[in-house]
Amino acid sequence: MLEEAVQIASVNVLALAAATIGAFSLNFVWFTILFRRTYLAGLGKTQAQLNHGPSMVMASALQLVGFFVMALVLGWLMHRLGQATVKGGLQIASIAWIGFVASILVPMHAFQAYPISFTAITAGGYLGALLISGVIIGLWR
Repeated sequence: MLEEAVQIASVNVLALAAATIGAFSLNFVWFTILFRRTYLAGLGKTQAQLNHGPSMVMASALQLVGFFVMALVLGWLMHRLGQATVKGGLQIASIAWIGFVASILVPMHAFQAYPISFTAITAGGYLGALLISGVIIGLWR
């Protein structure tokens, strides 16, 4: 257990911060500029319903924390598997997305009757976040 903690600590904190900001920035553009209308239509909620959720600041803070944890785990996997390169980051990010994001998100959205466009946008945003994180961590040696 202590050995695992040391290996996690060996991932460069600046790389993790950059990967977190990269993933957050990409998802901001993805969800608010590129696919905003289609995403919101697929979500099927009114603006009044959305206003009852967490504030934009709170939601953004939660997303930043989530992206940091994602970058930390991705960096650990890259280090542990000896793939701390851009190519390794892209490969591990892709495998993680297939195994841990798409495999859960697609059937969950199917059971919740979300449109395929909504699922594709959501899954694509997380694929992009993982890929950009893998590239940044792989570049930062």
